[in-house]
Amino acid sequence: MKYSIRTYLSGSLSQHPLNPSTNFWTIQDESILKNIFKDRNIELDILNPNDMEFQGRSDLFKYELEYIDSCDFILVELSERRGIGVGIEIYHAYLKKIPVLSICPDITYYKDSTRGYFHPFLQSIITRNFESKVKLYEFLRTY
Repeated sequence: MKYSIRTYLSGSLSQHPLNPSTNFWTIQDESILKNIFKDRNIELDILNPNDMEFQGRSDLFKYELEYIDSCDFILVELSERRGIGVGIEIYHAYLKKIPVLSICPDITYYKDSTRGYFHPFLQSIITRNFESKVKLYEFLRTY
């Protein structure tokens, strides 16, 4: 019997014309994530707002929050400063008691390990932080 779980990929929209970010979730990331769980006979259902099928929806944000409600966990890319939407997605998951796994390297807008700083809002609502996607993937292989 195959088991199924859901996740949401939170982070910048790669197609946004004002977004110079290169740190966002890709199709390759989705494939890696699905394979991590497939190896354990678990089907991973992913909503990535960067998927073209979701672009241009006037109700996208409402749809995203409703999707987060049905997730087993969400993954958040915080390598760069993010917009208010990402903060709302994280907080929404937190309120719904959905684990939030983030990628936030040691020296970023939100974290500076040389000063022992991690943004207090994020530190208090993120379930677990990882320094890189590789570290996150290693964790998920045992999740």
